Amino acid sequence: MRKRSITRFTALLLTCVFVFTLVMVYACVGKLSGSISIAASPTTITIGESTTISGSITPASVGETVTIWYRETGKPWGILATVTTNETSHYSYIWAALVWGTYELKATWIGDIYAAESSIIILDIKAPPVASFTYLPHTPIIGETITFDASASSDPDGTIESYAWDFDDGNTGNGVTTTHAYTTADTYDVTLTVTDNDTLTDTATSEITVSLQLQPPVASFIHSPTEPQANETVTFNASASYDPDGTIVSYEWAFGDGTNGTSEIATHTYADNGTYVVTLNVTDNIELSDTTSKEVRVGNRSPNATFTETAETVYRGEAITFDASASFDPDGNITSYSWNFGDGTDATGIMVNHAYEHDGTYTVTLTVTDDDGGTASKSATKTVSNRPPIALFTQNATIVDIDELIRFNASDSYDQDGSILSYFWDFGDGTNATMAVLLGHAYTEDGDYTVTLTVTDDDGASSSVSSTITVKGSSGWPLYLIAGIALGITGLTGTAIYVIFGRKKRNSKRDHRT
Repeated sequence: MRKRSITRFTALLLTCVFVFTLVMVYACVGKLSGSISIAASPTTITIGESTTISGSITPASVGETVTIWYRETGKPWGILATVTTNETSHYSYIWAALVWGTYELKATWIGDIYAAESSIIILDIKAPPVASFTYLPHTPIIGETITFDASASSDPDGTIESYAWDFDDGNTGNGVTTTHAYTTADTYDVTLTVTDNDTLTDTATSEITVSLQLQPPVASFIHSPTEPQANETVTFNASASYDPDGTIVSYEWAFGDGTNGTSEIATHTYADNGTYVVTLNVTDNIELSDTTSKEVRVGNRSPNATFTETAETVYRGEAITFDASASFDPDGNITSYSWNFGDGTDATGIMVNHAYEHDGTYTVTLTVTDDDGGTASKSATKTVSNRPPIALFTQNATIVDIDELIRFNASDSYDQDGSILSYFWDFGDGTNATMAVLLGHAYTEDGDYTVTLTVTDDDGASSSVSSTITVKGSSGWPLYLIAGIALGITGLTGTAIYVIFGRKKRNSKRDHRT
């Protein structure tokens, strides 16, 4: 009995030691080691297909978190999914492949007590090939050889091993390129099937219309105005073009000056005059085309002549400045400026000066010539007036007696732009004189008189100048008579004085003797 008690005690002690050991191991290591498995089915799939990743854990447990990891060989691990175990300790995840490549997969489990990491499995995701082809011509007719080219087909993760063609008329072909001719006009669905080194396939289909006989479109156009000038908008109209068996889908213009246009009705402006070949190309719905050309003669735009002047009315000999710098050529350059002043003289240059020798009305004309020989003129009327002469005279006295001669001198008179032709004197006493530069005049009566000189030049202009003359009055006796009387009186006075003094002298002598 005692021995049995000792045995029980020993077993209990060993159990305690075992539990203590487990606790110490968990405390030191962190987790106890469990196990986890991983598998994928299938292990080879194509982009767009799915694979099921599954496994189980030991010891069995429900609701444990399992992390599924993935990576391409040599790259860092990434988390693909996090799942939980079911009542049978299993987990699963369905992965839909979107990118091709070879991937490594593993699973990890970290529970409250246990932790585990699975072995690594390999999953291959294949990329199918891409089928693509072209054919020429695009609008074949019966019996015409069509060339099919599948060289644009590709395989992202391998190589294309075969090309199979189905021409939809009971005939087939193979190879990267092939040819075929249809015997019946119809619409056919040509199918290309390519197979790669992984036996994956892809197909491409294109619809081809085979016609009996194709008719090209007819190109035709008009332009307006028919004789345009440079910098003038020209409208090109191709609405007369047509397609006998379809529709026109594009219009292409070449205007002959290096510029182009599209659309049924197009406009264009030519910068310079000349002859341009305009070409229209039309293409129909089956890619047949037609071309037509016409010559368009673009005329030179005449230059614009204009000028200003410093005066419109001047005197003879007065200079006028003419300025043609505002003239211009809309499609080029002005190369010459020619002036006609209307008096038999002319000049050249943008800015010129001119003075007229004679009065009158003159028409000034400017003619400009551009770099294409085009000309334009502008005229303006100028009025040239005569300068009137200047009347001047002098006289030797302004106060005289009756019948005293006054000398007048008009030689200082002058004409600024010509010569004086006539001199007219008005002495203010009802008398006058003409054509005399130097002359004399005496007044017969006293009073104030206005002497006026009027000079007239060779253009008929005249001017006048006046001066006042004062004539003094007299006794009415002639001077010679007054002088004679004065002399007589003087003589008589002298004689009387002589007689009186002579008698006094003789009487004095007589008194002495006595």
